[in-house]
Amino acid sequence: MADGIGLSIGSAHLTAVHVGRAAVRRSAVLTRYPHRPPEVGVPSENPKLAERGLILTDFVDRVGDPVPMVAPDGSSHRAEVVLVDSLRAVLLTLFGGRPVAEPVGVAYPAHWRPAAVDALRGVLATVPEFRTPLPALLVSDATAALTALQQDPGVPARGVIAVGDFGASGTSVTLADAANGFQPIGPTVRNDDLSGELIDQALLTRVVSGLAAGGSVDVTGTSAIGSLGRLRAECRAAKERLSTTTVT
Repeated sequence: MADGIGLSIGSAHLTAVHVGRAAVRRSAVLTRYPHRPPEVGVPSENPKLAERGLILTDFVDRVGDPVPMVAPDGSSHRAEVVLVDSLRAVLLTLFGGRPVAEPVGVAYPAHWRPAAVDALRGVLATVPEFRTPLPALLVSDATAALTALQQDPGVPARGVIAVGDFGASGTSVTLADAANGFQPIGPTVRNDDLSGELIDQALLTRVVSGLAAGGSVDVTGTSAIGSLGRLRAECRAAKERLSTTTVT
């Protein structure tokens, strides 16, 4: 939607975009507080995460699950409610906390089953930012990607188009009918054996093995935990740079 707000749901990240504003990208981590609105992301990307709260993770892939999530404090939470709270938080961040009065489009993972989409739609309808001035428009991320590509640089107006989504938790392939509004041809195929997280882990294992063999680091020591965390982030950044830079 060129004149509205776009929100994208990924298992690892949530993104909010609006024409004329810098996009906001946050890790799919929600921190709830008893005295103020929840915050989304991790401290390195959200400076408002300066105090302890109830941290909720791994909720995106649980949307539509009838079994509630159990938080570290023993409390139960519906994954779709946690996701909508996170989407609202990233939306408000995009607008600096100011009220939002524009249409919102939400792109959900194409491999989601109808039960997950319905669960998300039901919770979105209870939140003012996603109810007015128009109900939030829900589309699969494959359809959203094809619609954007149709504008620039362009895609064929006829035939079958294959869309590959190489995400953090798995890879999805969707076949769409270009002449029929990019409607999917059959269900999206999902493969969990090829994912960004597994590639990150493979890169980290390779690098750590080389460091350990050379005596550069003691991977069994507790002092190495923080360094390994930073190293994993650097491995992930290197993987992402390979999308545009052949030598990394």
